[in-house]
Amino acid sequence: MGQTAALRSWPAADTAGMRRKGEISLGRVKREWPHHVAIPADRVMGNGYDLVHGFAKTLSVGPGTCGFRRDDVDYVAFCFADPAHAEQFRERFDGERVN
Repeated sequence: MGQTAALRSWPAADTAGMRRKGEISLGRVKREWPHHVAIPADRVMGNGYDLVHGFAKTLSVGPGTCGFRRDDVDYVAFCFADPAHAEQFRERFDGERVN
């Protein structure tokens, strides 16, 4: 799975191209929060949840996350409006930039 596949599974997307009322479209996410950072999902679970999400909320994080799996590892991608914020988050949690 390539890096660009990471955000194809945004929760708002489905095969018919429809979404539920109030959901944010993948296009809007890519426009408003174009800087994406993925970290292994196990860092976001349990005690790590509050730490990771708390830090992300101090930055320009988008309203949701999306998950994907690559090389038998589950990842959670966070989306940011500001590239400097994405870089801060990436450095803090040893993440990787994804498209």
